[in-house]
Amino acid sequence: MRLVHYLTVMGLAGSLNGQASILEWPVAEGGNGHFYQLFENSSRITWVDANAEAAQQSYLGRPGYLATIGGAAENAWVFSQFIQGTTGVWLGGAQETRGSAWYWANGEPWSYSNWAPGQPDGYLGYPEHTLFYNGNSKWDDAPDAWGNRPSMFLVEYSAVPEPGQVAAMSLILFGMGAWALRRFLARDSAH
Repeated sequence: MRLVHYLTVMGLAGSLNGQASILEWPVAEGGNGHFYQLFENSSRITWVDANAEAAQQSYLGRPGYLATIGGAAENAWVFSQFIQGTTGVWLGGAQETRGSAWYWANGEPWSYSNWAPGQPDGYLGYPEHTLFYNGNSKWDDAPDAWGNRPSMFLVEYSAVPEPGQVAAMSLILFGMGAWALRRFLARDSAH
């Protein structure tokens, strides 16, 4: 049996009201240009189910994935925009087995961590499957089968390319296609 550890965030006691809106962390404000959306399930949800549900989401043609945290600024922004005042929110961090390296489920490199003192700890020897904010933006871990698992998860969508970027990429691809076609026709006519 393969054990997988997962990432969640915990905030302060409270509840989420209203529709899940999509917020951008603008590049002009030091952000990554990605969009984030908080989802609330009617009951507690496992990380595996939250990850599958996130993968079914899309925004502006970009596929969704459980959110990743790439640095202190993103950690602070996500905490202030989505986590503070919630009862728990899944993120996309995972660990194959207790004690192994953490990774982001979408394949991004794990380059930042914000563990609370003594974490991750493998509480009572249980394999730990989750990572969450412990109320002060520091991370903690807990088993996926944990009875108090979250009912919410945060979905992230990659930045949408600027129109100029799309136009430039189109020209590059068109040029490469034209070059390949000329080579093919030249090679074909030589035979």
